[in-house]
Amino acid sequence: MVSRNGNKLYASVYTWPASGPALHLTAKSPFTVTGARMLATGVAVSVTASGDGYDLRPTGSAPDPIASVIELDITPPPAHPVGTGTGLTAQFWTNNTFTGTPAVTRVDPTVNADWKYRLPRTSHPHHELLRS
Repeated sequence: MVSRNGNKLYASVYTWPASGPALHLTAKSPFTVTGARMLATGVAVSVTASGDGYDLRPTGSAPDPIASVIELDITPPPAHPVGTGTGLTAQFWTNNTFTGTPAVTRVDPTVNADWKYRLPRTSHPHHELLRS
């Protein structure tokens, strides 16, 4: 199990590798590991980029018999710049094939659709409108 807090990842290790194969951490989103250590002891953990993520090679015995935690310092990619537009285009059809001319086209300044009390256009019941 891996959790994140800011620019740190915490990998909980339940089966200690001792001097066996590396622990592989699959990267589901882009980031760079800049350092790693055992949380309990501060002992450095070797990290190398490998395939779709990183291989972690702790040394010695597990600091905890149940779960030991490896703390990783990460650098995420730079954030995308904020756009200069006025929102996202939303289109609504009265069919489930999304064909023909949309019944409604509008620009939504934020993505936050809640049609419980307000429909995109009152001339159509919400069960007849499909959104792309």
